[in-house]
Amino acid sequence: MSISKKPHSCVLSLSFNSSTSQRLSTDRRAMAQEPFIPGQGDGIKAFFQRCGVPPTPTQDRFLALAATLFPGGSIQEATPQGYCSYTLIISSSSSKVLQFRPPAHKLDIDIARHACEVYGTLAPDTRLLTVLEVYDASTASMESNGAFDGDSAVSSADKGFVLGDVKADTVCFDVVSMARIPGISLHDYNNSHRSPETGASQLTAQLVMQQRKEIIKDFAHFIEKGWRHRQILKSSVEDAAIGYRRGKIGTSIQWRLKQMSIRLPQRFRPLALTILHRLDQVMELPWVLTHGDLVPSNIMVQQPRRHHRHSSSTEAVITMTGLLDWAEAEWLPFGVSLYGLDELLGKVDDSSGQFAYYPQARELYDYFWTCLGQVMLEYDVSQGSEFRSVLDASHAIGFLLWHGIAFDNGKLNRVVDEVEDGQEVGRLDLFLDSGFVNLVAPSKVDDTGAAVVKRCKPHQRRQKTAVTA
Repeated sequence: MSISKKPHSCVLSLSFNSSTSQRLSTDRRAMAQEPFIPGQGDGIKAFFQRCGVPPTPTQDRFLALAATLFPGGSIQEATPQGYCSYTLIISSSSSKVLQFRPPAHKLDIDIARHACEVYGTLAPDTRLLTVLEVYDASTASMESNGAFDGDSAVSSADKGFVLGDVKADTVCFDVVSMARIPGISLHDYNNSHRSPETGASQLTAQLVMQQRKEIIKDFAHFIEKGWRHRQILKSSVEDAAIGYRRGKIGTSIQWRLKQMSIRLPQRFRPLALTILHRLDQVMELPWVLTHGDLVPSNIMVQQPRRHHRHSSSTEAVITMTGLLDWAEAEWLPFGVSLYGLDELLGKVDDSSGQFAYYPQARELYDYFWTCLGQVMLEYDVSQGSEFRSVLDASHAIGFLLWHGIAFDNGKLNRVVDEVEDGQEVGRLDLFLDSGFVNLVAPSKVDDTGAAVVKRCKPHQRRQKTAVTA
Protein backbone atom coordinates (compact mmCIF):
# COMPACT_ATOMS: atom_id res chain seq x y z
CA MET A 1 0.00 0.00 0.00
CA SER A 2 1.19 3.49 -0.58
CA ILE A 3 0.70 7.17 -0.42
CA SER A 4 -1.03 8.08 -3.63
CA LYS A 5 -2.98 10.87 -5.22
CA LYS A 6 -6.13 10.09 -7.14
CA PRO A 7 -7.81 12.51 -9.50
CA HIS A 8 -9.69 14.85 -7.17
CA SER A 9 -12.80 14.75 -9.31
CA CYS A 10 -13.04 11.01 -8.74
CA VAL A 11 -12.14 10.75 -5.06
CA LEU A 12 -14.92 8.99 -3.17
CA SER A 13 -16.90 11.41 -1.03
CA LEU A 14 -19.90 9.88 0.71
CA SER A 15 -22.60 11.36 2.88
CA PHE A 16 -23.79 8.76 5.31
CA ASN A 17 -27.00 10.48 6.26
CA SER A 18 -29.53 9.28 3.71
CA SER A 19 -31.45 12.54 3.44
CA THR A 20 -28.27 14.57 3.23
CA SER A 21 -26.85 12.17 0.63
CA GLN A 22 -29.94 12.58 -1.51
CA ARG A 23 -29.78 16.36 -1.16
CA LEU A 24 -26.09 16.56 -2.05
CA SER A 25 -26.39 14.34 -5.11
CA THR A 26 -29.44 16.31 -6.25
CA ASP A 27 -27.53 19.57 -5.84
CA ARG A 28 -24.67 18.23 -7.97
CA ARG A 29 -27.03 17.14 -10.71
CA ALA A 30 -28.76 20.53 -10.70
CA MET A 31 -25.43 22.34 -10.97
CA ALA A 32 -24.39 20.12 -13.88
CA GLN A 33 -27.64 20.93 -15.71
CA GLU A 34 -27.85 17.29 -16.77
CA PRO A 35 -30.48 14.59 -16.23
CA PHE A 36 -29.35 11.85 -13.85
CA ILE A 37 -29.26 8.31 -15.21
CA PRO A 38 -28.34 5.64 -12.61
CA GLY A 39 -24.98 4.11 -13.35
CA GLN A 40 -23.93 6.81 -15.80
CA GLY A 41 -22.11 10.09 -15.44
CA ASP A 42 -20.50 9.25 -12.10
CA GLY A 43 -17.36 7.47 -13.31
CA ILE A 44 -18.89 3.99 -13.17
CA LYS A 45 -18.49 3.14 -16.84
CA ALA A 46 -14.95 4.54 -16.83
CA PHE A 47 -14.10 2.42 -13.78
CA PHE A 48 -15.22 -0.81 -15.45
CA GLN A 49 -13.40 0.12 -18.64
CA ARG A 50 -10.18 0.68 -16.69
CA CYS A 51 -10.65 -2.76 -15.16
CA GLY A 52 -11.10 -4.34 -18.61
CA VAL A 53 -14.57 -5.76 -17.98
CA PRO A 54 -17.89 -5.07 -19.77
CA PRO A 55 -19.65 -2.26 -17.83
CA THR A 56 -23.35 -3.12 -17.97
CA PRO A 57 -23.32 -6.88 -17.26
CA THR A 58 -20.63 -6.46 -14.60
CA GLN A 59 -22.59 -3.71 -12.88
CA ASP A 60 -25.76 -5.83 -12.97
CA ARG A 61 -23.90 -8.77 -11.49
CA PHE A 62 -22.45 -6.65 -8.70
CA LEU A 63 -25.88 -5.29 -7.81
CA ALA A 64 -27.33 -8.81 -7.78
CA LEU A 65 -24.56 -9.99 -5.46
CA ALA A 66 -25.19 -7.06 -3.13
CA ALA A 67 -28.87 -7.98 -2.95
CA THR A 68 -27.90 -11.55 -2.07
CA LEU A 69 -25.42 -10.49 0.59
CA PHE A 70 -27.84 -8.02 2.18
CA PRO A 71 -31.37 -9.32 1.61
CA GLY A 72 -34.00 -6.73 2.39
CA GLY A 73 -31.51 -3.88 2.50
CA SER A 74 -31.79 -0.69 0.48
CA ILE A 75 -28.98 -0.55 -2.09
CA GLN A 76 -27.83 2.71 -3.67
CA GLU A 77 -24.84 3.59 -5.81
CA ALA A 78 -22.50 6.06 -4.11
CA THR A 79 -22.49 9.49 -5.70
CA PRO A 80 -19.88 10.36 -6.85
CA GLN A 81 -18.05 7.08 -7.29
CA GLY A 82 -14.47 6.58 -6.18
CA TYR A 83 -11.61 6.12 -8.62
CA CYS A 84 -10.50 2.72 -7.33
CA SER A 85 -13.74 0.85 -6.69
CA TYR A 86 -17.40 0.43 -7.53
CA THR A 87 -19.15 1.47 -4.33
CA LEU A 88 -22.65 0.86 -3.01
CA ILE A 89 -24.40 2.21 0.09
CA ILE A 90 -26.33 -0.49 1.96
CA SER A 91 -29.06 0.78 4.29
CA SER A 92 -30.23 -2.00 6.56
CA SER A 93 -30.19 -2.90 10.26
CA SER A 94 -26.43 -2.33 10.16
CA SER A 95 -25.69 0.23 7.44
CA LYS A 96 -22.54 -0.43 5.46
CA VAL A 97 -20.50 0.53 2.45
CA LEU A 98 -19.92 -2.27 -0.07
CA GLN A 99 -16.98 -1.97 -2.44
CA PHE A 100 -15.87 -4.06 -5.43
CA ARG A 101 -12.10 -3.55 -5.77
CA PRO A 102 -9.92 -4.82 -8.67
CA PRO A 103 -6.41 -6.24 -8.11
CA ALA A 104 -4.73 -2.91 -8.93
CA HIS A 105 -6.50 -1.31 -5.96
CA LYS A 106 -6.67 -4.22 -3.57
CA LEU A 107 -7.32 -3.32 0.06
CA ASP A 108 -5.00 -4.90 2.63
CA ILE A 109 -7.38 -6.31 5.24
CA ASP A 110 -4.56 -6.61 7.80
CA ILE A 111 -3.80 -2.91 7.39
CA ALA A 112 -7.51 -2.10 7.73
CA ARG A 113 -7.57 -4.10 10.96
CA HIS A 114 -4.49 -2.26 12.25
CA ALA A 115 -6.17 1.05 11.37
CA CYS A 116 -9.08 0.22 13.69
CA GLU A 117 -6.68 -0.83 16.43
CA VAL A 118 -4.63 2.38 16.13
CA TYR A 119 -7.26 4.99 15.30
CA GLY A 120 -10.40 3.46 16.80
CA THR A 121 -13.65 4.71 15.34
CA LEU A 122 -11.80 7.10 13.00
CA ALA A 123 -11.23 4.06 10.77
CA PRO A 124 -14.14 1.91 9.52
CA ASP A 125 -14.43 -1.74 10.49
CA THR A 126 -13.55 -3.51 7.22
CA ARG A 127 -14.15 -7.11 6.14
CA LEU A 128 -13.44 -9.14 3.02
CA LEU A 129 -16.69 -10.92 2.15
CA THR A 130 -15.74 -12.77 -1.00
CA VAL A 131 -13.78 -12.60 -4.25
CA LEU A 132 -15.84 -12.36 -7.42
CA GLU A 133 -14.53 -13.55 -10.78
CA VAL A 134 -15.52 -11.55 -13.87
CA TYR A 135 -14.51 -12.35 -17.44
CA ASP A 136 -12.71 -9.53 -19.18
CA ALA A 137 -14.13 -7.40 -21.99
CA SER A 138 -12.63 -9.58 -24.72
CA THR A 139 -14.99 -12.45 -23.90
CA ALA A 140 -18.73 -12.47 -24.43
CA SER A 141 -19.59 -14.90 -21.64
CA MET A 142 -19.86 -13.97 -17.98
CA GLU A 143 -20.98 -17.32 -16.65
CA SER A 144 -19.83 -18.53 -13.26
CA ASN A 145 -18.64 -22.08 -12.73
CA GLY A 146 -20.07 -22.11 -9.25
CA ALA A 147 -23.37 -21.15 -7.66
CA PHE A 148 -23.36 -18.31 -5.18
CA ASP A 149 -24.47 -18.96 -1.63
CA GLY A 150 -24.89 -15.66 0.22
CA ASP A 151 -24.92 -17.26 3.66
CA SER A 152 -21.66 -19.09 3.07
CA ALA A 153 -20.06 -15.84 1.86
CA VAL A 154 -20.95 -14.03 5.05
CA SER A 155 -19.83 -16.91 7.24
CA SER A 156 -16.51 -16.99 5.33
CA ALA A 157 -15.98 -13.25 5.73
CA ASP A 158 -12.62 -13.50 7.39
CA LYS A 159 -11.01 -15.62 4.67
CA GLY A 160 -13.07 -15.00 1.52
CA PHE A 161 -13.46 -17.34 -1.43
CA VAL A 162 -13.53 -17.32 -5.20
CA LEU A 163 -16.59 -17.91 -7.33
CA GLY A 164 -15.71 -20.48 -9.96
CA ASP A 165 -12.26 -21.38 -11.24
CA VAL A 166 -9.93 -18.44 -11.85
CA LYS A 167 -8.94 -18.17 -15.52
CA ALA A 168 -6.26 -16.14 -17.25
CA ASP A 169 -8.86 -13.95 -18.96
CA THR A 170 -10.69 -12.98 -15.79
CA VAL A 171 -10.51 -10.13 -13.28
CA CYS A 172 -11.07 -10.99 -9.64
CA PHE A 173 -12.77 -8.28 -7.61
CA ASP A 174 -12.47 -8.23 -3.83
CA VAL A 175 -15.91 -7.64 -2.32
CA VAL A 176 -15.35 -5.61 0.84
CA SER A 177 -17.80 -4.29 3.41
CA MET A 178 -17.08 -1.30 5.64
CA ALA A 179 -18.91 0.29 8.53
CA ARG A 180 -20.39 3.65 7.60
CA ILE A 181 -18.75 6.66 9.25
CA PRO A 182 -21.27 9.35 10.25
CA GLY A 183 -21.28 12.86 8.84
CA ILE A 184 -20.33 14.28 5.46
CA SER A 185 -16.95 14.86 3.87
CA LEU A 186 -15.09 18.04 4.69
CA HIS A 187 -15.08 18.82 0.96
CA ASP A 188 -18.88 18.62 0.78
CA TYR A 189 -19.33 20.49 4.05
CA ASN A 190 -17.23 23.40 2.83
CA ASN A 191 -19.11 23.56 -0.45
CA SER A 192 -22.53 23.30 1.21
CA HIS A 193 -22.07 26.79 2.68
CA ARG A 194 -21.16 28.47 -0.58
CA SER A 195 -23.45 30.77 -2.48
CA PRO A 196 -24.62 29.09 -5.73
CA GLU A 197 -24.38 32.46 -7.47
CA THR A 198 -20.96 33.71 -6.34
CA GLY A 199 -19.30 30.64 -4.82
CA ALA A 200 -18.40 32.72 -1.75
CA SER A 201 -18.88 31.31 1.75
CA GLN A 202 -22.14 32.30 3.41
CA LEU A 203 -20.57 32.00 6.87
CA THR A 204 -18.80 34.84 8.62
CA ALA A 205 -15.03 34.97 8.31
CA GLN A 206 -14.71 34.49 12.06
CA LEU A 207 -16.87 31.37 12.04
CA VAL A 208 -15.03 29.91 9.05
CA MET A 209 -11.68 30.41 10.79
CA GLN A 210 -12.98 28.89 14.01
CA GLN A 211 -14.22 25.80 12.20
CA ARG A 212 -10.93 25.42 10.33
CA LYS A 213 -9.14 25.52 13.66
CA GLU A 214 -11.42 22.82 15.04
CA ILE A 215 -10.48 20.50 12.18
CA ILE A 216 -6.78 21.38 12.57
CA LYS A 217 -7.01 20.48 16.25
CA ASP A 218 -8.73 17.17 15.47
CA PHE A 219 -6.03 16.45 12.89
CA ALA A 220 -3.36 17.02 15.55
CA HIS A 221 -5.14 14.48 17.77
CA PHE A 222 -5.23 12.06 14.84
CA ILE A 223 -1.46 12.44 14.35
CA GLU A 224 -0.90 11.86 18.07
CA LYS A 225 -2.97 8.67 17.97
CA GLY A 226 -0.55 7.30 15.38
CA TRP A 227 2.41 8.30 17.57
CA ARG A 228 0.85 6.58 20.57
CA HIS A 229 0.92 3.29 18.62
CA ARG A 230 4.36 3.81 17.08
CA GLN A 231 6.63 0.91 16.25
CA ILE A 232 10.40 0.72 15.98
CA LEU A 233 10.81 -1.20 12.74
CA LYS A 234 13.95 -3.26 12.25
CA SER A 235 14.68 -5.78 9.54
CA SER A 236 12.00 -6.84 7.10
CA VAL A 237 12.00 -10.38 8.52
CA GLU A 238 11.62 -9.19 12.12
CA ASP A 239 8.93 -6.70 11.20
CA ALA A 240 6.89 -9.29 9.31
CA ALA A 241 7.09 -11.66 12.27
CA ILE A 242 5.19 -9.18 14.43
CA GLY A 243 2.81 -8.10 11.65
CA TYR A 244 4.31 -4.70 10.78
CA ARG A 245 5.70 -5.21 7.31
CA ARG A 246 6.93 -2.31 5.20
CA GLY A 247 4.82 -1.49 2.18
CA LYS A 248 5.34 -0.27 -1.36
CA ILE A 249 6.49 3.19 -0.31
CA GLY A 250 8.25 2.23 2.91
CA THR A 251 10.61 -0.08 1.03
CA SER A 252 11.42 2.42 -1.71
CA ILE A 253 11.63 5.91 -0.15
CA GLN A 254 15.34 6.31 -0.91
CA TRP A 255 14.91 5.21 -4.52
CA ARG A 256 12.01 7.60 -5.03
CA LEU A 257 13.91 10.54 -3.56
CA LYS A 258 16.91 9.77 -5.78
CA GLN A 259 14.65 9.67 -8.82
CA MET A 260 13.10 12.99 -7.89
CA SER A 261 16.50 14.56 -7.24
CA ILE A 262 17.47 13.96 -10.89
CA ARG A 263 14.10 14.02 -12.72
CA LEU A 264 12.01 16.74 -11.09
CA PRO A 265 12.02 20.17 -12.74
CA GLN A 266 15.36 21.77 -11.94
CA ARG A 267 14.07 24.17 -9.27
CA PHE A 268 12.86 21.30 -7.05
CA ARG A 269 15.98 19.14 -7.19
CA PRO A 270 17.82 20.94 -4.36
CA LEU A 271 14.80 20.25 -2.14
CA ALA A 272 14.88 16.53 -2.98
CA LEU A 273 18.66 16.39 -2.43
CA THR A 274 18.41 18.17 0.93
CA ILE A 275 15.80 15.69 2.11
CA LEU A 276 17.80 12.77 0.73
CA HIS A 277 20.77 13.86 2.85
CA ARG A 278 18.57 13.76 5.95
CA LEU A 279 16.82 10.52 5.11
CA ASP A 280 18.73 8.42 7.66
CA GLN A 281 17.39 10.58 10.47
CA VAL A 282 13.83 10.24 9.23
CA MET A 283 14.02 6.48 8.64
CA GLU A 284 15.18 5.99 12.24
CA LEU A 285 12.10 7.72 13.63
CA PRO A 286 9.39 5.43 15.02
CA TRP A 287 7.06 4.22 12.27
CA VAL A 288 3.30 4.76 12.43
CA LEU A 289 0.34 3.57 10.40
CA THR A 290 -0.04 6.32 7.80
CA HIS A 291 -3.19 7.06 5.81
CA GLY A 292 -2.31 7.29 2.12
CA ASP A 293 -5.01 9.66 0.86
CA LEU A 294 -5.51 12.50 3.34
CA VAL A 295 -7.69 14.88 1.34
CA PRO A 296 -10.89 16.73 2.36
CA SER A 297 -12.99 14.27 0.34
CA ASN A 298 -11.86 11.48 2.67
CA ILE A 299 -12.15 13.42 5.94
CA MET A 300 -15.61 12.98 7.46
CA VAL A 301 -17.00 15.63 9.79
CA GLN A 302 -20.13 16.19 11.83
CA GLN A 303 -22.06 19.29 10.86
CA PRO A 304 -22.37 21.96 13.55
CA ARG A 305 -25.18 21.62 16.02
CA ARG A 306 -27.69 24.43 15.99
CA HIS A 307 -28.80 26.42 19.01
CA HIS A 308 -32.40 26.63 20.14
CA ARG A 309 -34.77 27.41 17.28
CA HIS A 310 -35.28 30.94 18.63
CA SER A 311 -31.55 31.62 18.26
CA SER A 312 -30.15 32.73 14.91
CA SER A 313 -26.55 31.72 15.65
CA THR A 314 -24.83 28.47 14.83
CA GLU A 315 -22.32 26.71 17.01
CA ALA A 316 -18.84 26.59 15.52
CA VAL A 317 -18.25 23.08 16.84
CA ILE A 318 -17.33 20.79 13.95
CA THR A 319 -15.61 17.50 14.63
CA MET A 320 -13.74 14.93 12.57
CA THR A 321 -15.68 11.68 12.74
CA GLY A 322 -13.41 9.48 10.67
CA LEU A 323 -11.40 8.88 7.53
CA LEU A 324 -12.44 7.06 4.38
CA ASP A 325 -10.28 5.11 1.93
CA TRP A 326 -7.49 3.33 3.81
CA ALA A 327 -6.50 1.35 0.71
CA GLU A 328 -3.12 3.11 0.39
CA ALA A 329 -2.29 3.08 4.12
CA GLU A 330 0.98 1.59 5.28
CA TRP A 331 3.58 1.89 8.02
CA LEU A 332 5.86 4.90 7.41
CA PRO A 333 8.15 7.11 9.50
CA PHE A 334 6.33 9.45 11.87
CA GLY A 335 5.68 12.82 10.25
CA VAL A 336 5.26 11.61 6.66
CA SER A 337 1.48 11.93 7.13
CA LEU A 338 1.90 15.68 7.67
CA TYR A 339 1.44 16.02 3.92
CA GLY A 340 -2.23 15.91 4.94
CA LEU A 341 -1.83 19.09 6.99
CA ASP A 342 -1.21 21.06 3.78
CA GLU A 343 -4.58 19.84 2.48
CA LEU A 344 -6.22 21.64 5.44
CA LEU A 345 -4.32 24.90 4.90
CA GLY A 346 -6.02 25.69 1.58
CA LYS A 347 -8.42 24.26 -0.96
CA VAL A 348 -8.70 23.10 -4.54
CA ASP A 349 -10.94 25.23 -6.74
CA ASP A 350 -13.47 22.80 -8.17
CA SER A 351 -13.71 24.61 -11.49
CA SER A 352 -10.00 25.15 -12.23
CA GLY A 353 -8.54 22.28 -10.22
CA GLN A 354 -5.90 24.66 -8.84
CA PHE A 355 -4.94 24.61 -5.17
CA ALA A 356 -4.34 27.79 -3.18
CA TYR A 357 -3.39 28.29 0.46
CA TYR A 358 -5.78 30.29 2.60
CA PRO A 359 -4.62 33.81 3.55
CA GLN A 360 -4.55 32.54 7.16
CA ALA A 361 -2.52 29.41 6.27
CA ARG A 362 0.48 30.42 8.39
CA GLU A 363 -1.73 31.02 11.43
CA LEU A 364 -3.40 27.62 10.94
CA TYR A 365 -0.03 25.94 10.45
CA ASP A 366 1.33 27.38 13.70
CA TYR A 367 -1.91 26.47 15.47
CA PHE A 368 -1.46 22.83 14.44
CA TRP A 369 1.94 22.69 16.12
CA THR A 370 0.53 24.31 19.23
CA CYS A 371 -2.20 21.67 19.34
CA LEU A 372 0.26 18.83 18.69
CA GLY A 373 2.50 20.09 21.48
CA GLN A 374 -0.50 20.05 23.79
CA VAL A 375 -1.13 16.32 23.22
CA MET A 376 2.56 15.29 22.94
CA LEU A 377 3.57 16.89 26.22
CA GLU A 378 6.77 14.91 26.60
CA TYR A 379 8.28 16.13 23.35
CA ASP A 380 9.35 19.55 22.19
CA VAL A 381 7.80 20.15 18.79
CA SER A 382 8.36 23.90 18.82
CA GLN A 383 10.11 25.60 15.91
CA GLY A 384 13.90 25.20 16.18
CA SER A 385 13.90 22.10 18.40
CA GLU A 386 15.82 18.99 17.34
CA PHE A 387 12.70 16.86 17.17
CA ARG A 388 10.82 19.44 15.09
CA SER A 389 13.75 19.66 12.70
CA VAL A 390 13.52 15.95 11.92
CA LEU A 391 9.73 16.14 11.67
CA ASP A 392 10.06 18.98 9.16
CA ALA A 393 12.22 16.72 7.01
CA SER A 394 9.69 13.90 7.36
CA HIS A 395 6.87 16.31 6.44
CA ALA A 396 8.76 17.34 3.29
CA ILE A 397 9.29 13.67 2.36
CA GLY A 398 5.57 13.04 2.64
CA PHE A 399 4.79 16.06 0.48
CA LEU A 400 7.26 15.00 -2.21
CA LEU A 401 5.96 11.42 -2.22
CA TRP A 402 2.45 12.78 -2.60
CA HIS A 403 3.00 15.44 -5.23
CA GLY A 404 6.31 14.49 -6.81
CA ILE A 405 5.31 11.00 -7.98
CA ALA A 406 2.52 10.61 -10.56
CA PHE A 407 -0.43 8.40 -9.61
CA ASP A 408 -0.86 6.83 -13.07
CA ASN A 409 -3.73 4.57 -11.98
CA GLY A 410 -1.82 3.32 -8.97
CA LYS A 411 1.52 2.57 -10.65
CA LEU A 412 3.37 5.27 -8.65
CA ASN A 413 6.61 4.84 -10.57
CA ARG A 414 7.00 8.08 -12.54
CA VAL A 415 8.33 11.45 -11.42
CA VAL A 416 5.96 14.29 -12.30
CA ASP A 417 6.80 16.73 -15.09
CA GLU A 418 5.44 20.10 -16.13
CA VAL A 419 3.89 18.81 -19.36
CA GLU A 420 1.69 16.03 -17.98
CA ASP A 421 1.37 17.01 -14.33
CA GLY A 422 0.95 20.77 -14.20
CA GLN A 423 -1.29 20.78 -11.11
CA GLU A 424 1.14 18.67 -9.07
CA VAL A 425 4.08 20.83 -10.13
CA GLY A 426 2.04 23.83 -9.07
CA ARG A 427 1.59 22.30 -5.62
CA LEU A 428 5.35 21.78 -5.35
CA ASP A 429 5.89 25.45 -6.21
CA LEU A 430 3.45 26.54 -3.52
CA PHE A 431 5.06 24.29 -0.92
CA LEU A 432 8.54 25.50 -1.81
CA ASP A 433 7.44 29.13 -1.48
CA SER A 434 5.38 28.63 1.70
CA GLY A 435 8.35 28.43 4.07
CA PHE A 436 6.36 26.10 6.32
CA VAL A 437 9.21 23.67 6.93
CA ASN A 438 12.78 24.44 7.93
CA LEU A 439 14.97 21.93 6.14
CA VAL A 440 18.29 23.30 7.36
CA ALA A 441 19.29 20.94 10.14
CA PRO A 442 20.63 22.54 13.34
CA SER A 443 24.36 21.93 13.58
CA LYS A 444 23.92 19.78 16.68
CA VAL A 445 21.53 17.35 14.97
CA ASP A 446 23.95 14.71 13.75
CA ASP A 447 22.30 11.61 15.16
CA THR A 448 19.62 9.36 13.80
CA GLY A 449 15.99 10.17 14.32
CA ALA A 450 15.77 7.54 17.07
CA ALA A 451 18.58 9.23 18.98
CA VAL A 452 16.94 12.63 18.54
CA VAL A 453 13.63 11.29 19.88
CA LYS A 454 15.37 9.76 22.88
CA ARG A 455 17.28 12.97 23.60
CA CYS A 456 14.20 15.16 23.13
CA LYS A 457 12.15 13.27 25.70
CA PRO A 458 12.73 15.05 29.02
CA HIS A 459 12.35 13.45 32.44
CA GLN A 460 9.86 16.13 33.45
CA ARG A 461 6.68 16.70 31.45
CA ARG A 462 6.66 20.16 29.90
CA GLN A 463 3.96 22.43 31.23
CA LYS A 464 1.70 23.77 28.50
CA THR A 465 -1.36 25.95 28.65
CA ALA A 466 -4.61 24.51 27.35
CA VAL A 467 -5.27 25.00 23.67
CA THR A 468 -8.52 26.65 22.77
CA ALA A 469 -9.94 27.50 19.41
